[in-house]
Amino acid sequence: AFAPCYPPEHPRYQFGVHQESCFVLFQPEESFFRHDIPPDRPRSETNWESPADIRDRIRVNFRKHGREYKIPETTRYPPIEAIVPPLDVNDPPVRFWL
Repeated sequence: AFAPCYPPEHPRYQFGVHQESCFVLFQPEESFFRHDIPPDRPRSETNWESPADIRDRIRVNFRKHGREYKIPETTRYPPIEAIVPPLDVNDPPVRFWL
């Protein structure tokens, strides 16, 4: 989800575009396979100093631009919790489905 409520330092900031709207984007697992994105891995396995692959480069680039996003220390987590992130990425997930 991208929305005008997210501040400029948030990974879901929408850069002032469509201030009256929010966007929820769904990305099927198939798209990762189609673009040869490596499997997910825990935050601690990210190569921050010398990115090894596209997944590392994306994570490093978000951090470099002050918009680091929450990367769990496990690959076994409910994906739904990442759809609408809290304003503070360290807060508990927004339970929008309840």
